[in-house]
Amino acid sequence: MMRKKSNTLPAHLKITVEEATVIIKINKRDSGRGVLVTGDIILTVAHLFDYCEVVRAQGNFAQIIETRTGGLFVATLLAIEPLADIAVLGALECDQLQRPFKSFREKTIPLRLSSERFKLDQPFPVHVFTSEWVRGSATQTSPHAHSLRVEFEKPIKGGTSGSAIVNDAGEIVGLISIGRGTSRKKIDAMPSDAAPAPCPHLALPVWAVQRITKQKVKAR
Repeated sequence: MMRKKSNTLPAHLKITVEEATVIIKINKRDSGRGVLVTGDIILTVAHLFDYCEVVRAQGNFAQIIETRTGGLFVATLLAIEPLADIAVLGALECDQLQRPFKSFREKTIPLRLSSERFKLDQPFPVHVFTSEWVRGSATQTSPHAHSLRVEFEKPIKGGTSGSAIVNDAGEIVGLISIGRGTSRKKIDAMPSDAAPAPCPHLALPVWAVQRITKQKVKAR
């Protein structure tokens, strides 16, 4: 069992994470989550997408995104790492189709990635927003791992794969990935016991990390 922690996330950081969270519309029944980060990028998990469809699209894979206020825009898949279970979405090249994405971006504070070097086998507090805020802990169990082992005080609800796991500073340390006994077509709730979560600054391509970390966050 996970040890109880007294960690808390300030209210203003909770609002920032909630506003940066988007819904990835897979089909009429299924969806996942994503999060806006610096560099005009949306991070999510790879298992939400059909990799064969991605390959057939030959670099032109588009995805419908819904904001928490009900707005819609289209983003293009810039990178996908199936083994690490992480994907990168960005604005389309067409100026007209970029406008809804640009409007969302201008009204939203993007999240930063944590660049911390985690100490091996030493849990640290984390938080995740699904339909509610859930506290937990994360641990790096290998110096070469692309993911962290995460534990939460409550089960994580289905349909929230891709949600940002943040530290006490509101920085992203991981993404909710697939739970035990699930598949891409049927994403069940993640159990509250330990499960892997891709860590963006360890799992993303170098160009994506550079693009995300080099852009400064502008105040509203």
